[in-house]
Amino acid sequence: MENCRLLGDDWIKVMVEGATVEDFQRMFEGVDAVTDLPCNFFWEELLHAFPDAKIIYRERKSEDEWWKSMLNQLEKNEEFINRLGPCLSYTARKAQKFAYAIGNCVFGFKSTSNLFGRMSFNEMLIRKVYRMHNSYVLKHAPKDQFFEIDFSQGWKPLCEFLEKPVPSTPFPHKNKNASINMELMQTDPMYRRAQIESVCSTFLIISIAVYLGYMYKHSENNLGEMIATWCLESTSSYVKELVSGCKNSLGRIMELNFTLF
Repeated sequence: MENCRLLGDDWIKVMVEGATVEDFQRMFEGVDAVTDLPCNFFWEELLHAFPDAKIIYRERKSEDEWWKSMLNQLEKNEEFINRLGPCLSYTARKAQKFAYAIGNCVFGFKSTSNLFGRMSFNEMLIRKVYRMHNSYVLKHAPKDQFFEIDFSQGWKPLCEFLEKPVPSTPFPHKNKNASINMELMQTDPMYRRAQIESVCSTFLIISIAVYLGYMYKHSENNLGEMIATWCLESTSSYVKELVSGCKNSLGRIMELNFTLF
């Protein structure tokens, strides 16, 4: 999420207009390591900007195993609460724009926001990009700066490649079953801000709906009473759906620590 939070506008420019070596040097000055999209897709450009960098490569046991994990992450991102977020939060909408830019740049599909419809994924195209990316890295990465990691071997081979001491802590294993969203929600400032904005927006919507309902219900117009009833019922339904979604995907959203950073 740091790429989106700290370099979101820069990355969108890179993916839409392109970038120079100087752009990448400015973006990642003082940075020790990068991972995940879009950095791994632009590994060669980053290497040109930082020619002494080392490349740590990881490939799944099979393409099917990778696709299963990829699809699980995509489907988690398409849960209703995650599609609702950009409608309630500017920060979430900015993150969505960043994600859509990656989808368009890397996988070539045009993503569109649809609150009540799930986005479809072109499995054939995504698999093809995966194969092409892996093949290109293996063919063009400098051999003396390249290391293919095997997580089952733990710290030692990785530390030897990086010429670093072996840590005393166990080798980490994160994002099991696409659980990274829940972890980020509890720790990442951007996720926390999006949650707060969503709660504030929801409160505002409910307040307006209740106020309009109250005004109409106390008017002498029967039509107004019907509108008031519909307004209150719709608000109740909306709150129930939001709370249900929060329980399933965001956890206890109302127990937020309202500290942005």
